[in-house]
Amino acid sequence: MIALKVDLYILITYICYIYYDHMKVISLNIDEIIFSETEKIVSVLKKPRNRYINEAIDFYNKHQQRTMLEKKLQKESEIVKENSMNILNDFEEFEYGD
Repeated sequence: MIALKVDLYILITYICYIYYDHMKVISLNIDEIIFSETEKIVSVLKKPRNRYINEAIDFYNKHQQRTMLEKKLQKESEIVKENSMNILNDFEEFEYGD
């Protein structure tokens, strides 16, 4: 029985070490309205506030990454479009010998 308690203690300690080793502690100021809405939602979802905020930040990061990629692709598309138009104009100016 004592060995089981020791093994369980070691397992819990190891899990806590892994969990907290990947977490960063930050201080965050949140608008009162946003905080109140968040508190209502997490109580309905029965989800820890920390988990909810982590998921929200993850979602927003993915959204921002997609937005930045879209802008980059749009810019590169414009460059390719200009080059393609220049090549097309060059071919149109080329005289074909019939």
